[in-house]
Amino acid sequence: MKGPLPFHHGAGKGTKEFAKHLRQRETSAEDLFWKMARNRKILNLKIRRQHPIGIYIADFYCHELKLVIELDGSIHDLEHVKQKDKVREAFLISEGLKIMRFSNDDVFANPHLIEEAIKKIMK
Repeated sequence: MKGPLPFHHGAGKGTKEFAKHLRQRETSAEDLFWKMARNRKILNLKIRRQHPIGIYIADFYCHELKLVIELDGSIHDLEHVKQKDKVREAFLISEGLKIMRFSNDDVFANPHLIEEAIKKIMK
């Protein structure tokens, strides 16, 4: 089993800069979830937004749980995007990370669904 990942595991300068750019242009679903999660508001966990991991950027990442949380809009229903998501997930899993995916609609309809799902994996 691999040890804990460094803070920006394998991320190059370009990836880090792009993550910063994404933080400045977050979606409304990301904004809503971030307001719920920032400053350890969910289960006292440190959750980072637009966090670089290798060549990828996780929407949200909790290092304590090695958990990536992705919020997906309708673009993720397109076949070519699904294929890219599979490759990305394979990499993240190979790095010892868990991945949770929620639709933007889930966030708006029941934002606490994510917190409940995190509680389940903590058991």
